[in-house]
Amino acid sequence: MKKIDEIYREASKLFARYGFEGVTMRDVAEACNITMATLYYHFSSKGELHDEITQFRFEEFIGGVRKKQAALAPEEDTPSMLLALIFDAVLEDPTLFNLMQRDLHYFDDDVRHTRSRTKYSAFLSLISDTMRRRWQRAPDEASIFAVAAMITGYCELVQADARSTGLEREQFVQRHRSTMIALVKKSFDDGPLLLPPTTRQSL
Repeated sequence: MKKIDEIYREASKLFARYGFEGVTMRDVAEACNITMATLYYHFSSKGELHDEITQFRFEEFIGGVRKKQAALAPEEDTPSMLLALIFDAVLEDPTLFNLMQRDLHYFDDDVRHTRSRTKYSAFLSLISDTMRRRWQRAPDEASIFAVAAMITGYCELVQADARSTGLEREQFVQRHRSTMIALVKKSFDDGPLLLPPTTRQSL
């Protein structure tokens, strides 16, 4: 593995677990078993390191989901299937999800909050594009946010649960995954069935 890849991997774990303020450049150097001089050779500051990591993780995550979505048959390209792809990707590697959730808790005028909102908007666009192809028309904003909120809520629930390993954990995850997909399939695959027409507003 290239040294820069190792730095990305170890630093992203630290930032996702402890937040931006809870991590020092020395923490990163020690986790990567490199000198401070080597770390600063690649990154001039902790802010630069954090920004590059989140952007790298974001592009990697979105690219992976889009690639899997592109391989679907047209009839399979539904909001519920997209939700399943995102949910599975978050469970496989929750680093980006945790980084973004931490950054969203900063004040609105904080640069990390702003950048995280920009990335979150890309998730909303992914959902919106899928709904548009499925419905053959522009989706309403409420439906997009409902699906996004369901993804976020279920990912947080599953990660926070104490059953971290074993068969019980697997059964817990699969049970909630199935419920989540069924709810979205029933409510949004063929249109915003839960919303009265007067509440719909196209983006």
